[in-house]
Amino acid sequence: MSARFVTDSELNASLERIFREAKEQLILISPYIMLHDRLQAILKTRLEDDMLDIVVVFGKNEEDPSRSMKRSELEFFMQFPAIEIRHERRLHAKYYTNDKEAL
Repeated sequence: MSARFVTDSELNASLERIFREAKEQLILISPYIMLHDRLQAILKTRLEDDMLDIVVVFGKNEEDPSRSMKRSELEFFMQFPAIEIRHERRLHAKYYTNDKEAL
């Protein structure tokens, strides 16, 4: 597998594909978590799926983590049966992956 840079619409399409094609694992690492409506819609179809393990790591804003992930996003993620949410105060990276693909 080779690495390459993606931007603009290809970046959005890759991210949607990672969400849509996650079978057993979805890992989201980003200083800020703000889910677009399309990404939320993809995940909503998996609300009852206890086979999908989701890990969310967000960061920055050590004084106020809610600036890195809004309450509405947190409440959305908390609906999933197999979810782990962590705050890393010094996070600067972004990494999104499922069973087969990473971005």
